[in-house]
Amino acid sequence: MFGIDEEEVKSINEALAGNPRRNDRRICVCGHSFSRHDLETNVCNPVSFECACKRKHPILEVKNTRYFIARSIGSGEGHALVRGYMASKDAIKDFDQSVKWIAELKCENNKCGKPTKLYPVRTDEYGYRLYDSDDDRGINAILCEDCRAVYWDSDEAQAVRRANIKAVN
Repeated sequence: MFGIDEEEVKSINEALAGNPRRNDRRICVCGHSFSRHDLETNVCNPVSFECACKRKHPILEVKNTRYFIARSIGSGEGHALVRGYMASKDAIKDFDQSVKWIAELKCENNKCGKPTKLYPVRTDEYGYRLYDSDDDRGINAILCEDCRAVYWDSDEAQAVRRANIKAVN
């Protein structure tokens, strides 16, 4: 009917099925599928924009990753991870049964580590929360309520930066 070689189509499908990038159903803390991260550079390109993701960190595994393409416009409710999760939940009938949580739900602040709910936050390189904006920037992390209350321009964050500058010099 198509005028093509069926065996060639089968071999192409087998090759694509064996490609781990295409089969990776994990979702990164940035809110995008691992398959959107370049295998060599880790640069994340969800669709028509480049994500600021600086590390691949799996949070959950889903059967259908197509809803995880939103741009982050902040932390928490505005974060791409939460927006993608809600879009999936609204679109897929048995979504809650098909989600596999693969991250330990604890604060990623090295000084803390308390158990916490999943609340993605954009931080600076020292782990202090950035203010919400339309710019997709910063490092994505899961922080507890206490740690996410401390912003990058706080006295505590400034003291850490000064100490790091002194340590380098």
